[in-house]
Amino acid sequence: YDHLLLAEVLHGSCMLIKPELLRTIGFFDESFFLYAEETEFCGRAIKANYILLVNTDIEINHSLDIEEKYHTVYYTWRNIFLFTKKQFDDYYRLLYAVRRLIVVPKHVFVYIFSKRFDLIHALFLGLLDGFMGKAGKSTRDI
Repeated sequence: YDHLLLAEVLHGSCMLIKPELLRTIGFFDESFFLYAEETEFCGRAIKANYILLVNTDIEINHSLDIEEKYHTVYYTWRNIFLFTKKQFDDYYRLLYAVRRLIVVPKHVFVYIFSKRFDLIHALFLGLLDGFMGKAGKSTRDI
């Protein structure tokens, strides 16, 4: 217990989940294809009065490709809005959306500077589909 920290979100690459929690709040929401499903799951766990802990004695090496890909950008931006729709009331959803939209120009600038115009397309498509509430694996050619 000396090396446990309270957390608000756990990353999905390594989680230990009590079966009791799954019986109480259910499984991961499949509408969050690829990204944010663990964030949404943690939000439901906290709302159900569970606590999330991180053991600082354990180290997990998660292989991660640092190059941004079209599908990564698309699903990240889309799922942000699916998450807010599910977790927040209208007021906080609006605040969060405004906050996220404020950073869009920065991302667009970075993608232009790196000549990744495909990622600009993915970002705006993800935003559009997120606003439209599209969920699950996209039927778009991603």
